[in-house]
Amino acid sequence: MGPLLVRGSPQPPLLVGGLPRSGTSLTRDLLNTTANILILDEFPKGRFASFFSLAREVAAADSGYETWRKTNATRHLRLLDLLATTWAVVSREPLWRAFRQGKVQRVGMKTPLAELDYGEYEELLGELAPHLVYCWRPPLAVYESLLSLAWGSHHTPEGFTELLVRSLRSVLDLWAKAPQRVFVFQVAQTSSPSLRKRHVARLLHFAGGKRTWKTVSFVRRWPAVNAREKGPPSELPEVERKRRLDHLQVCLRESPELMELVRPLGLSLD
Repeated sequence: MGPLLVRGSPQPPLLVGGLPRSGTSLTRDLLNTTANILILDEFPKGRFASFFSLAREVAAADSGYETWRKTNATRHLRLLDLLATTWAVVSREPLWRAFRQGKVQRVGMKTPLAELDYGEYEELLGELAPHLVYCWRPPLAVYESLLSLAWGSHHTPEGFTELLVRSLRSVLDLWAKAPQRVFVFQVAQTSSPSLRKRHVARLLHFAGGKRTWKTVSFVRRWPAVNAREKGPPSELPEVERKRRLDHLQVCLRESPELMELVRPLGLSLD
């Protein structure tokens, strides 16, 4: 199997992250309509630890445990190779063939909350650390969507607020250190066609995506966020769902930390 990276100067991979139900699937599908970007599907969170452990072992075997962290373009390319290949094996997607055939110049992965693991990628890949597309929807809409599904109904208002804080803090830390690596994609701002086109154009500029007729069609019809989710519905009683949503509103209003996190990113909790 030959080299998996595209010839020439490789671009850092793309991470599409954000809270679960924040529009990561829609953003992935949008980027995959371009001519030169491939965003693979989710890397299960439980496998992140083993992946990073494997990557460190590869780096240590290549250069010695004490020296592998030093900047070395060849070493980072090999690690980026490993990252892209691992994502592909886990995803098992036909789209991967396009990358193997050299039709794609940039590869990435969509995984909710990938921003929480960004430091690991940065440690391994150095200057080739991923660029992050952070998907954002109003927290109340995200939480309501989570409660509607069986796999998300365990989130309490307090637990969801804590997760939101961790996610935003990770993005803000990266933005403060390397703003050129972060694009905040406000999914809710794409409701009007003109605003949608401008916002998508900025996203494609950030990602280096080349528009195709599929991109134009996707933007024009703009499928509903989370429309393809077919998971089993939640069994939470309606009264309990309403209680949790009301309580989350209180949690959001009474958290000064959240306001300090969203303001620099130009976001709103409403």
